[in-house]
Amino acid sequence: MAEIMTAKEGYVYFNGETGGKTLILGKNEDADNWYQITEQEFEAFNQSQEGGISM
Repeated sequence: MAEIMTAKEGYVYFNGETGGKTLILGKNEDADNWYQITEQEFEAFNQSQEGGISM
């Protein structure tokens, strides 16, 4: 069964490349690869990337 992780209010789960408020981890995905950053930090990262990324 897949693990579902939901970030706390005002935060986003991030793995250094992409982020999301709610994650459904695949069977080979490790929860330790994800950490929470603020929405503002995520937006700053997104703005710094060519073409941006999305949640």
